[in-house]
Amino acid sequence: SRPGFHEFFIKLLACNDVVEMFGIETEAKPFEPRAYKPKMNDPENIFDITYDVQKNVWIHWSQTKPKFVIQKEAQFHELIIPTVESLRTSYMMNLLVRNQKHILFTGPTGTGKTISILNELNNEFFNPDYSNLATCFSGQTQANQLQRTIETKMSTRKRKGVFGPEDRKKNMVIFIDDLNMPAKEKYEAQPPIELLRQWMDYGG
Repeated sequence: SRPGFHEFFIKLLACNDVVEMFGIETEAKPFEPRAYKPKMNDPENIFDITYDVQKNVWIHWSQTKPKFVIQKEAQFHELIIPTVESLRTSYMMNLLVRNQKHILFTGPTGTGKTISILNELNNEFFNPDYSNLATCFSGQTQANQLQRTIETKMSTRKRKGVFGPEDRKKNMVIFIDDLNMPAKEKYEAQPPIELLRQWMDYGG
């Protein structure tokens, strides 16, 4: 749990013997706690802070971005107010995508997952190096529909049968909303998801 990890991490930084304290099994024998110089100001929740490598200090997530200012001409429905959760999500998404890792975002309905991801895709992954594709699954989505959707954003390369992102870009980030929606077939599989799994198995 988050409270449990918070307690563990605070005691670890305080140079306590967390192996004995929390009954952790480890091959490192004996465990030797080491002092950690950068101090943190007793945060209520370590998930609200992050480490600034440049300044060698712990800072609140809200300090990682300039102060948010609402423009006079902005429309209400266009406003995306940054929060600790959205800043954390954006950071992790950037880190994982740029290291070519697949991500699964989960959470209750109506918490802003889709709008946060789309905002990040359009701001950070639509440039000379990156293209992006956003689509949504439904109960009627078929595997061939998904394949066609992805292929429309691809272009052929020099070798026959080899495809890559459009406009000769190096990478394409694909976002699929409502991943669990496709209907199950006779053998309880969901073909669109199976196609994605196969694509990922081959390095996509």
